Amino acid sequence: MIKQAVILAAGESSRFQPLSAYRHKAEIPLLGKSLLQRTVDNLQSIGVEEVIIVHSPDRRPQLFAHECELRFVVLDKPTGMGDALLAALDFLDDKYFVLHPYHFAGVNYMKKMVKVTAENNGCLLVTDPVIGKSGGLATVEKDDIVQVEEMEYKGGDNKKYVLGIYLLTKTYTDILQQTKKDHYSFELALDQYARANKLSWFQVRDYSVSLKYPWDLFKIKDTLLRSSKASIAKTAKIDPTAVIDGVVIIDENAKIGAYAVIRGPAYIGRNVRVGDHALVRDLTTLEEGSMVGGSAEVKNSIVLEESHVQGYLADSIVGQEVRIAHGFVSANRRIDRETISVEVKGKKIDTRFFALGCIVGDNVYTGINVATMPGVKVGENSIVGPRTTVFANVPPNVRYYQKAESHTEKIIKK
Repeated sequence: MIKQAVILAAGESSRFQPLSAYRHKAEIPLLGKSLLQRTVDNLQSIGVEEVIIVHSPDRRPQLFAHECELRFVVLDKPTGMGDALLAALDFLDDKYFVLHPYHFAGVNYMKKMVKVTAENNGCLLVTDPVIGKSGGLATVEKDDIVQVEEMEYKGGDNKKYVLGIYLLTKTYTDILQQTKKDHYSFELALDQYARANKLSWFQVRDYSVSLKYPWDLFKIKDTLLRSSKASIAKTAKIDPTAVIDGVVIIDENAKIGAYAVIRGPAYIGRNVRVGDHALVRDLTTLEEGSMVGGSAEVKNSIVLEESHVQGYLADSIVGQEVRIAHGFVSANRRIDRETISVEVKGKKIDTRFFALGCIVGDNVYTGINVATMPGVKVGENSIVGPRTTVFANVPPNVRYYQKAESHTEKIIKK
């Protein structure tokens, strides 16, 4: 088995705002453990002994329990996968894996990639492409990849979509060093490698993970919850009148109040508090130290560490240390019931979701009776004033208030 893996986690994650202001997107926890930690754990389980994590200067991943050797390498500027891999050049073995930090589920295919690959060859994990989808496309002939290019798939039986897990060799590293500096130098070097050397492929049909946008977390969350078994920690405190229905995981020192209802699949994290008469349902995860207030309802949402939620939160993601006050309502469907678009870096992106609430950055505070329209984002460290309806994205570090119209009350006698 290959003993070394390189995890590339030095990107800006700019399309993941407002959830990536203070940490890499793969450090976001789901069900009590970050995606990065899940990936390292799974690499350990298949016999990888050394994991190199390439990260940006201001975002060194937080340490977590591990058995393999962890080596951290800094990439000064996010200039692409090629430069990220070359930052670890001095530590690379003759053969090694490269993957993104959220590919924890794909680790299971790595042993199979090794089996189908000759000793001196590389291998890519691939799947069938989808018409109109852009990404890395591999042209295959029998057992070999003969070309790799970044493009939109427009058809063809001999094309495969590259999934982001690579088995590479020193020969590839040598080619990468000689490749012209470019944001896509990694892919350009792969193309040269495929043309000049044996590059195998291993196809899967039931695996595809993307973490480009915040709402991509929903698919990962759902997969984790649906593959989990119900459990209640011995230190959890559950009121006798509370209802726990379905597959629910209740972690250490969680507290469930009187007449609260938890309908699974759901995760109630360490030190989480669920207030009296609250309803938590349908694929919700409440991460460590978060709180759902009395009589609040949370549906199909991700509430990150130390955040407090009141009111009604549906199909939403809430960052760290957020305070959402009483009377809050997240609208989660369009009136015309069409799919919801989100503005990302000045462009409208169709999420293809028919239900999507709000995406709230870290350290946001709201006043009472705030409402958000479907698909809006609230930037980190912002304050949304009371009785405000948020129709468009709120920038970070601002106070956002809805100006009340002045009016005069009149009493008309009959």
